[in-house]
Amino acid sequence: MSGLVAPAVGPAPGRAATLGDRPRPRRHPADIGQGEEVEPARAKAQAMGVKEIYIDDLREEFARDFVFPMFRANTVYEGEYLLGTSIARPLIAKRLVEIANETGADAIAHGARVVIHDDVLATGGTVEAIGRLVEQLGGQVVGVNFVIELSFLNGREKLAGYELLSLIEY
Repeated sequence: MSGLVAPAVGPAPGRAATLGDRPRPRRHPADIGQGEEVEPARAKAQAMGVKEIYIDDLREEFARDFVFPMFRANTVYEGEYLLGTSIARPLIAKRLVEIANETGADAIAHGARVVIHDDVLATGGTVEAIGRLVEQLGGQVVGVNFVIELSFLNGREKLAGYELLSLIEY
């Protein structure tokens, strides 16, 4: 797998924001099989002054709960490519939320790149609101993904400013 997905919670490295009474910058690179890319990510985070670094080995859960079901569903992108690291994003987001809850983080790092995942795109209102919230908090929405799109409800129109992927369209 190429690419190391490393979302941040808390303030961005080097920023003076605080959560509670103390600065708490964190990074969460997830090991989903990148091999040699993991330790350089740790070193980079340390060099940037990150105090809490979580590098979770999510390989087994990724294979069991994401890769194998993806193969069974014959999930392809643009009718040609099997989904790769993008299929890991829901797992990484799940673990990121768990870490945020465990550590009391309550912010999105300024400049964080965020992908929003939802099961169904209907009117688009919920994801549009989430996107605005992420952007107000200083994050950047780089994509929105859905399992099912109900195209007759025209939700895609509300999300025209985002890269959008839906697996099944009705």
